[in-house]
Amino acid sequence: ILLAQLENRFAQLDVQTVREDAHALAGSSGMMGFLDLSKVCRDLEAVIDDGGDHKAALDLTLGLVSRTIGVARRWEAELAVVEDAPRRQMMH
Repeated sequence: ILLAQLENRFAQLDVQTVREDAHALAGSSGMMGFLDLSKVCRDLEAVIDDGGDHKAALDLTLGLVSRTIGVARRWEAELAVVEDAPRRQMMH
């Protein structure tokens, strides 16, 4: 679920949608243990709420989203190997 959210967030660049995406992703990423991503999303949300220029905060967030997608994909691959191991043992 988190991976799908990561891939679809920040597709629209209007300020209100970016703020809503940052708010939603701050919560879900925090629950999954991606605390750095959660923090930069909260920071992005705060910059927008304060009426500041959010481009630098958005760029930082997008970079961390990209790295987090990589981590999540590695986790998926590792879990697939672990889940497949009992089936391979039964076949031998």
